[in-house]
Amino acid sequence: MRKSERLRETIMPNSTDPPRILIVDDVKNNVLLMEMLLKKHGYIPISAYSGAEALEKIEQNDIDVVVMDVMMPEMDGFEATRHIKANEKSKHIPVILLTAQRRNLTDMVTGLDSGADEYATKPIDEKELTAKLRALLRIKELYDQLNDANTRLRELDQLKNDLTHMIVHDLRNPLTGILGHLQLLKMTELSAEQSNTLDNALQNAEQLLGMITDLLDISKMEEGKLMLKTSPIIFEDVVQVALRQVQVLVEEKGINLQIAINETLPVIIADYDKLLRVMVNLLSNAIKFTPPAGHIEIRANVVDTTTIQVSVSDTGEGIPENYLDRIFDKFIQVESRKAGRNLSTGLGLTFCKLVLEAHQGKIWVESALGKGSTFYFSLPLQTER
Repeated sequence: MRKSERLRETIMPNSTDPPRILIVDDVKNNVLLMEMLLKKHGYIPISAYSGAEALEKIEQNDIDVVVMDVMMPEMDGFEATRHIKANEKSKHIPVILLTAQRRNLTDMVTGLDSGADEYATKPIDEKELTAKLRALLRIKELYDQLNDANTRLRELDQLKNDLTHMIVHDLRNPLTGILGHLQLLKMTELSAEQSNTLDNALQNAEQLLGMITDLLDISKMEEGKLMLKTSPIIFEDVVQVALRQVQVLVEEKGINLQIAINETLPVIIADYDKLLRVMVNLLSNAIKFTPPAGHIEIRANVVDTTTIQVSVSDTGEGIPENYLDRIFDKFIQVESRKAGRNLSTGLGLTFCKLVLEAHQGKIWVESALGKGSTFYFSLPLQTER
């Protein structure tokens, strides 16, 4: 390997082009000396003779590090650094400030407060400056790699969302047609076996439609496109309707269901349909993970006169501690130890979280393995949206 190639590898191990260093100084001789020093070490120097010109050079070139004198007329190094760090496109570029005043603590503090990454004094110590350049270039390279990875992840996430949105739309229309035909078929004369088979088909189709609706609404809420249709609501009415929707499941497992709703609970302002789906999701989860003859309790009270707090408790398996911080993330599924499989799609709790946050509320969970789980959510009282 030639000397120049080894030098380049030392400076920027993963780069094919020599780093571009912007020199900023209003004294021409200082600029010329710095250019010679940088070229000697394999860098590409780009020069500016004022703070304003430096900002222009940054806009015009892909700069890796700025080496800038503090004392300049009109716009000094401190002000120029503040401009560099305030710009979204250039804030990641490392800045080394140069001063002729050795050990001037005030200048050093001012420079660091303005956003400078390093400080050096004149006359320049070649070894010190090149060591600082190498260190800052390594940091910038890591930043660039991280930024590129984040950009790629955002692009992939957007692609995934677009694909999900398209699939959901393409699935919902034919599924709605299938449900309509199944419901028409239900109205015809059927044998007991046929009726049972049709009921199973309807139940599965409705479950799939619910998943698709959840996914579509989650996508809309994440994009800020789903509007709430709020109105005055008696919360106990929401609970009773939700219970009717899950009553068959409760009876099948022989679950003991208790309700403790404060009789003086005031009217709340919320989106009735969305809040109903939140309650159905929480109750459905509790039923899934509660063993036969288990216990589920619903509570609702006013807290601090400004908030309604609701809880849904069960005597199920409980949630492993490592899932508690992620349980509301999209597609996160907790495997049932007893069933040996996932019992949910990982969408219901995400939907609950987004709906409640859209109402300026919040949701959280407390759980212990073998003892069950309690999901809490809170909503502000009498808040028009």
